[in-house]
Amino acid sequence: MPVDPVSPYSRPADLPPYQGILVVDAEKFTAARSRDHQPLSTEIARVVAAEAARRSGLAAAWATPRFFNSTGDGVAIGVPTELLPRLVHPYLRYLQEILAERNDNARRQDPLLRLRVSLNVGPLPGNGDNPFFDGNGKPRNDAHRLLDSKVAKMMLAASSDTVTHVVAILSDRVYEDVVEGGYAGLHPDHFVDVSAVVPGKSFTQHAWLHIPAPSANRCVVAFFRPRPKNLPRPHQGRRERTTTSRSRPTMAHKRRERSTAA
Repeated sequence: MPVDPVSPYSRPADLPPYQGILVVDAEKFTAARSRDHQPLSTEIARVVAAEAARRSGLAAAWATPRFFNSTGDGVAIGVPTELLPRLVHPYLRYLQEILAERNDNARRQDPLLRLRVSLNVGPLPGNGDNPFFDGNGKPRNDAHRLLDSKVAKMMLAASSDTVTHVVAILSDRVYEDVVEGGYAGLHPDHFVDVSAVVPGKSFTQHAWLHIPAPSANRCVVAFFRPRPKNLPRPHQGRRERTTTSRSRPTMAHKRRERSTAA
């Protein structure tokens, strides 16, 4: 496609339709044997696109997605925005249940399948006519960045691999519109606000973590919570106390002052 030589800010253009964006990524996928990559990729697509969607009442939307791309260790799917509440709940819960059953019944030599899931919303090209080529734009890029954020990866790694099989991270927009808006059917206290940072990338966003079946050390979230701008860091207080203690008069100094006055 030829590039328009005119500056994009010099004339208006139609805004693409808003899409609900789901991106899924498997933990430790590259650590699996090469012979297991293709079966795992197929299984991820089957679990995500078929069974969890069917149980959530989303089978029709999955049959005709706005866009669909396999990333090898996951998938990216676009759906109508009105379906976002069901992607938050019960979709994530069913995904957790399906993976728990799968991993419980896996053979000893089979790799575990645990997933990170991100949800975002935004304007993206795609109406279902070319689902394997549409859906490219910043909202989808941000969904992938949320998935790769340090907090999402650490929370799944810190959780029990016999209990927690899904860790989801929602963009602030999805949380505000869907969860706070009361459409998801889940209380906002099921979500924890975090700062999503991707090492090596210029990406930092306020986001919301949701774990359908939490386990292990959840206090790691405290390291990623946004810090109020006016709250001093702990070392700042220690420096102030040290300065104060050094400036306090000593007993010898007081004795010298008394002898001079006499």
